[in-house]
Amino acid sequence: MNVTAVATCNGPQCGIYFNEFVTNADYRVLDTDYINYAIIYSCVPIFGQDFATILTRARNPDQRYIERALSVIYQRIPGYYFSNLVSTYQGSAC
Repeated sequence: MNVTAVATCNGPQCGIYFNEFVTNADYRVLDTDYINYAIIYSCVPIFGQDFATILTRARNPDQRYIERALSVIYQRIPGYYFSNLVSTYQGSAC
């Protein structure tokens, strides 16, 4: 499945427009090292909850990047429900 969107950014804070049927999304880059990981956060609830996403370039990222990302989420998003974070398997087709 492909999804096309248009983003407009002011530094690390972006707005993403998908189409006329999907609400515009708030998209904030909380932290990145530009090589190994990025943390994306939206304070606009999706299905009733805000969300954070840890993006990595590696299929099996080094645990230190995950720990760094979790630490940033803990510090920057007080009260975030860590049970919302799930690991997504990235197979060879990705």
